[in-house]
Amino acid sequence: MPPHSEKLGSMLFGRLSPSSQKSATTDTITTTEPEDVCSIMDKGQADLPALPIPPLEQTLSRYQESIRPLTTDDEYERMDKAMQEFKASGQATALDERLRAKANECQQRSTSWLAEWWDDWAYFTHRDSSTFYVNYYFGFQDDPRMPTQTARAALLVSLALEFRQLIATRTLTPDMARNAPFCMNMYQYLFNYSRISGLKEDCAVGFPYETNNHICVVRNGKFYIFETQLDPSKPSSVLSPREIMIQLERIKKMADDDKSSVPAIGILSTGQRDQAAKDRVTLFEAHGSNKAHMAKIESSMFLIVFANGRAGMNGEHSKMDATPTSRLCRYLIDEAQARALPDFRNLNAEDLYEIASALDKPLPLKFVSSNALSKAIENAYVYFKETVDAHEMVPTEFKGYGKGLIKTFKMSPDAYVQMALQLAYYRKHGEFVATYESAATRKYRHGRTETARSCSNESKAFCLAMEDSDVGFKARAAACRAAVSRHATYTAWAVDGQAVDRHLLGLRLIRNADEPVPALFADPVFARTCRWRLSTSQISDDCFIAYGWGEVVPDGFGCAYMVKETELDFCITSLHLGSRELGNYIVEALEDMRFMFEEVRKIEKAEAAQAAMVAAAAEALSHAERSAELAMANGRVAVPDYALARSPSPARPPMPAPRTSLFFQKHDPVLRTALARSAMAMAQEKYWSGIDEIAFDIGGGASGSPVPPKKVLSSSPPSSASVTPSPPPAGASAATGERRGSSGQVIVTRPRSDSGTQRTFMAILMGEDGILSRLRSRRGSSNLSNSSNGKKDSPSPPTSPK
Repeated sequence: MPPHSEKLGSMLFGRLSPSSQKSATTDTITTTEPEDVCSIMDKGQADLPALPIPPLEQTLSRYQESIRPLTTDDEYERMDKAMQEFKASGQATALDERLRAKANECQQRSTSWLAEWWDDWAYFTHRDSSTFYVNYYFGFQDDPRMPTQTARAALLVSLALEFRQLIATRTLTPDMARNAPFCMNMYQYLFNYSRISGLKEDCAVGFPYETNNHICVVRNGKFYIFETQLDPSKPSSVLSPREIMIQLERIKKMADDDKSSVPAIGILSTGQRDQAAKDRVTLFEAHGSNKAHMAKIESSMFLIVFANGRAGMNGEHSKMDATPTSRLCRYLIDEAQARALPDFRNLNAEDLYEIASALDKPLPLKFVSSNALSKAIENAYVYFKETVDAHEMVPTEFKGYGKGLIKTFKMSPDAYVQMALQLAYYRKHGEFVATYESAATRKYRHGRTETARSCSNESKAFCLAMEDSDVGFKARAAACRAAVSRHATYTAWAVDGQAVDRHLLGLRLIRNADEPVPALFADPVFARTCRWRLSTSQISDDCFIAYGWGEVVPDGFGCAYMVKETELDFCITSLHLGSRELGNYIVEALEDMRFMFEEVRKIEKAEAAQAAMVAAAAEALSHAERSAELAMANGRVAVPDYALARSPSPARPPMPAPRTSLFFQKHDPVLRTALARSAMAMAQEKYWSGIDEIAFDIGGGASGSPVPPKKVLSSSPPSSASVTPSPPPAGASAATGERRGSSGQVIVTRPRSDSGTQRTFMAILMGEDGILSRLRSRRGSSNLSNSSNGKKDSPSPPTSPK
């Protein structure tokens, strides 16, 4: 993840500024286990080691090595001198000892020396828009069943509630690495947690699970809340996927029917953080109820499912890195595909009405506007559009190969891709820049991330070798292997907390304001070599089809990538610095690297064959010499075989294969989007056709108007088809929309997505009084029962639903 996008620090049950947290990060969501019993989720957590501070000499030495490819000779000599002065002055030792004392104090409180600084430095004091420069997103795999929006959303929400309950009851199994648990502290911030904008710095607010079980849903710029438990005092009374789907269908109808103008307050969260804080005050000043409405939104659990059925997650990065959210997403996707989608088609109207009537209707949050609030919203839209227009986000799909082939080259797939990024950037810009790759330090208590510096002396040598026509394939491959090995080593250092950036940050933050700034930190080279113009991070989960974030510096690139078995996917974001061009360079680099290693394989195979021939010739020579010696010993002289044999010709070097891009398959996003829309339209039509199985509207339109003419198809050839205004006879096939008349004719009823059916269906979902009696009256039913909640159906004529 990007460096500044790892920020937030607060506690669960209240609003805190990061600087006032102290022991807040040790709080957990709930405690359901006795103190002497360790829950499943907490197993091994008490034994996690503290986040280490590396030896000072080691940190400075590794930092000095990391900046060599980024500096001129003069700059490097100046930095070397500054480091020597820093160590000799005694200030370095003093700062380091003070930092270690802080670490010991934090360890006594079961937290990390970095945790109480990281949220402030990396996130809360960051003033740019979180939407573009902090948040990250995941795009989920499509559900192959192509469900409707509300069906997929309902199932995902239901599964998210299950995952949340695993956290609340501490029964979630810990994340593991080689049988050792990772720190699970970040999971407490996965639900019911919000980042609150503030002047100069943000803060965090958390809400207890026991009293906040509602979800916020946004449609058409309007906000709605509904509870996920029938009885708030009973966690077991959680809504079923079908009941959640009813609530979502209700919200769609309520939002679509509500033509009133409402302030689009959602846009206010996308601005720069200081401005967002001011706009928050403006929102509260507009009307007293606005503050209460905002509290309901901020205390809600989560929901992103688009109208076309696609789904994903937008993650706020401050208190939590991507590993907990990616595990949640994996759970949602895997379980959703293994379970049935919620459905209404196996219910009759009475059953559906009974279920819907037992649910309280979603609560609309009616925000009240003012002149000042309207102006703030208008300005926020302008800023948002300008920022969007300024960005260039380009997905690049490389289908040529993935980690499967890379492993046959006997290299780390991630380090291999990092070298491709180095080569691509160098080819595009002709320079080497500080490159950030996120490495998790969750093997330590309250560990977050460390920087794996991708640009090294070895990566520079590799890039230069690839651009030198005088360097052969074997030398280039050797340079690549050295660079990959070096990066794998540095990544291992970072995971172990033995890299340089967090230690250097601690030395800078522990310095008192009245103490001099060491020349090492004041030199512009230090700032440049910690300025991540290429910010990268990877996930390797096939359940995602998209992943990305914004750049972290104005003249840089954000490069998210996914390493999969047979493909490598990238998302490159910048302020129109050539994201698409960089993507093309990445593709070219990956092609060149594969070609290089495959050619080296051929060369090595030919060399092995030649070596075998030479060995065989030597063996033949040795045999002939022994035969000659034996013949001479027996008084016979013979011409040795090797004197008659011709020397073997050297193996002919293989000709370079022509470079092609056959294994790189680009997908047309326009075509793919069109196909997805077509498939979704068909799926929606199929869904609504099945709704008629409940027999909502047989025999008449929802408004009591005559049924539209039906097309009647006889069993004779198509030319005998005719149109009749008469209603279809009894015994229609609800599943197919057809029924046979007495003469064997097949009557095709009106399209199943007809608005009358949908209106009647929604009237039942909304629990409208009298709807059942009107339905039964049209169907000729004489038994009018009461619904389960005590409501009586008013005996009204068959008129349209309200």
